[in-house]
Amino acid sequence: TLLKLKSTQYVVVNNPSGVRSNCWKIFGLPTEVIDEPTNKTNIIKGFASCRKCYATLVYDSKSIGNKNLNDHNCVKSLGGNSRIHDHLISSIKPIPLFKKQHLSETIAEWSSMNSRPFRLVEGDGFKKVVQELLSIGHIYGPHKSDDVLPCANTVKNKIEELAQNNRTELSKKLIYSAENQKLSLSPDLWTDSYVKQTYLGMTAHFVHEFESHSVDLGCREFLYEKKTAENVSLSIDNLLHEFNLKLYRDEIPFVIDRGNPRKKQQITSAQIPLITHKMSATNKKRKRVSIESDSDGNSSSDDNERSDSDDVTITRNHVNTNKNIHDDVPSSGYTILDMITSCKKLVRFVKKNGLNRRLHQRNARCLVQETTTRWISLYLMLKTINLSYDALAEVLSPIGGLSRLSCINRVILQELVAFLKPFKKVIVDIQHNDATLHKVVPSTWYLKDHCSSLVINSHRGIKYFKQKCLTIMNNKLDLTDIHYAAAILDPTIRQLKGCTAGEQARGQKFLKRRLDKMTNQQLASPIVSDVDDEQNSDDEYYLNRYSDQQSCE
Repeated sequence: TLLKLKSTQYVVVNNPSGVRSNCWKIFGLPTEVIDEPTNKTNIIKGFASCRKCYATLVYDSKSIGNKNLNDHNCVKSLGGNSRIHDHLISSIKPIPLFKKQHLSETIAEWSSMNSRPFRLVEGDGFKKVVQELLSIGHIYGPHKSDDVLPCANTVKNKIEELAQNNRTELSKKLIYSAENQKLSLSPDLWTDSYVKQTYLGMTAHFVHEFESHSVDLGCREFLYEKKTAENVSLSIDNLLHEFNLKLYRDEIPFVIDRGNPRKKQQITSAQIPLITHKMSATNKKRKRVSIESDSDGNSSSDDNERSDSDDVTITRNHVNTNKNIHDDVPSSGYTILDMITSCKKLVRFVKKNGLNRRLHQRNARCLVQETTTRWISLYLMLKTINLSYDALAEVLSPIGGLSRLSCINRVILQELVAFLKPFKKVIVDIQHNDATLHKVVPSTWYLKDHCSSLVINSHRGIKYFKQKCLTIMNNKLDLTDIHYAAAILDPTIRQLKGCTAGEQARGQKFLKRRLDKMTNQQLASPIVSDVDDEQNSDDEYYLNRYSDQQSCE
């Protein structure tokens, strides 16, 4: 009691006799502080005190020893085998250096003989196998590897068994998550350009025991000739049936990319638009106003420069029928597009002639090609050209290719890279493996602020495309109720100071409906709706500037 009430007058010190019993990790000797400035103390003999609960017990090293102390609950919580474990650890012999070197040589030979990647030794699975083998050798002594390692068929059968068990266990978690509104699905169709086969993949995003998980449910061949809504729906049903989720389909929200709204509505009524697709589409719509290049500037076998089926192409001599979208492109806009085409031709020339290796030898960035299917590839292409501009001049000059670089205005190139960088930043941030739904609203504010800000000395073509992107985002980048609700749940921006009152109300009403549904007080559909209110944001710095702690003017 005195140790608690008069902590400055009475303290617990280590036993000066150097005892090694496990109980002395917690116990010490009670001591009275006589003179604090001179550190003069007096140990109270015949007692020992616990540092955790300050319990004081009788202690006599000669008569009763440590028995009372070892029976104390705080000592028992340490575990009775601590001294045994410490003894075993201290008795382990260190591995000699020559043995480690021999092991490294053996692994290097195995990697070379069986064509295995070097990073295999850093994998958790490999370390787990090695640890299991070490444990077997420690208990049963040295054995031949054939006596321990299973054959290929055994591994194959075991994988099938583990897959079935894990699928069953995963099915239980998914069903529980679906019943508690903690599951969403992301289906996707893609086609192998080599074998011309279409596949349907699906990823499940769910919360289990307060942790967010993303699991690939499967990738199956799309067995129908036409990708109609009915055929896609049947394929999704077949995949959901493997995990016993078909009954919950109407209750599970689907994260879907851009496409035919009517077709998407036939597939599922609960939809969450994939915002990164829409942000990427903002840049794609800008690229649709593109100069048709000659055959030298088109796709190569490894570049996959194929345009989307809905791309609109403008040439010098012909404008397609959709004039109401692209008939206002000024000459300054065509200057930007001409430069992008020149950049694509330059990258193609560099890759075709193997000049990337020469750039690498000069410690410069290798050029990468822009492709339609890779969202931020345009930014990466322009960035690599800008960073390697001087090295490119050195590489191209001896072979007479300097004209391919001289037609690219570096000042405009740098402006274009700076214009596209925020899009790259947001797309990479939002498509992270962790939950990022709450970042959609402030990221949208950030992009709109970026496109609204115009530098006085900026190129007219950059100004035009900034305004064009802003118009496209206002018309196409529709935030839904769930986006505002997720932002409200983010403690840093829950007040939604950059939103209108109507948008704030939408998020609050959505949360109320979901809470009512979870408590069985009201059945409400999680169907999302469109945005009707205008955005109003005057903030200035990526996501942090939208924090509630920042003052709003």
